[in-house]
Amino acid sequence: MFRFDLASSLSAGFGLVSPLTPALSPLRGEGEAAGKSVGTDLFEDHRARGALPSPLNGERARERGEAGLWYRKGIFAGGLLLFLFLGAQLRVVADDSFREGAAAYAAADYARAAGKFREAASNAPSSATFHNLGNAEWKNGRTGAAVLAWERAQWLDPFTTNATASLRFARHTAQLESPRLAWHEGASTWLPVNAWPLLASLSAWLAVAALMLPPIFRARRRDWHQALAAASFAVFLATLPALAGVHARAKFGVVLATKTPLRLTPTREGQVITSLPAGETARLERERGGYVFIRAGNDAAGWVERERFGMICGR
Repeated sequence: MFRFDLASSLSAGFGLVSPLTPALSPLRGEGEAAGKSVGTDLFEDHRARGALPSPLNGERARERGEAGLWYRKGIFAGGLLLFLFLGAQLRVVADDSFREGAAAYAAADYARAAGKFREAASNAPSSATFHNLGNAEWKNGRTGAAVLAWERAQWLDPFTTNATASLRFARHTAQLESPRLAWHEGASTWLPVNAWPLLASLSAWLAVAALMLPPIFRARRRDWHQALAAASFAVFLATLPALAGVHARAKFGVVLATKTPLRLTPTREGQVITSLPAGETARLERERGGYVFIRAGNDAAGWVERERFGMICGR
């Protein structure tokens, strides 16, 4: 009698079915007939009291999934809007600096004009801004800074005629030599530097798409697909020398200070080989500490202080 009561209590409290107590078998059968067990009743009871979270049904799971998707879309849209807003603010600051620089240049305040144009170029680099900066620096008597600004204007837009004419005039006046370019470096000047990577990427992906998409969509590969792929691949191959030329031209820089000493070793005590004039264009070969090893157009090579040499590509 005592054993039966204990088993009944345990079975009723924890939903256990003991094979030693035949009297509990009707309860088990009733639970199976009702489609649930005593343990399920216990779970339902705890869930009704709020002790256990209820499982999500299909509708609620779909709603939560859609909410998470819209949340991620909102985060992406917010980040994009923030990026566009910051870009617009930089453009506004650059435009204000450009207008102030133009006003200062018109008032013959060339030092302030150079500072404002330099600020505008740092916020939003453009060929026109660098050209105006070169004009202001030339008026200030800084030949090296003027040549560097005009070279950067040509770097961004090789079709600018104003910067080309200004460079020709400055080099003729200061008796400076133009940099000697290899054939692939000259070919890289046919388009802006940012256009070559874009053209190479587009042509390569177009060639891949023309060859791979027809089989993917189970379409018959036609002659014009192969012709398009061949033409795109030819354009891609043609961009490779220009890309190499852009990489090589990125090593060019301009001597900024007048009578810059070209030293044999990268130290202040190093023997001076010669002095380079401001505006001299040279090629950077290596760097060490606060010095850079450059090779000028007359094949004079040596070390100069880093702050006396400005890179045309802007790095």
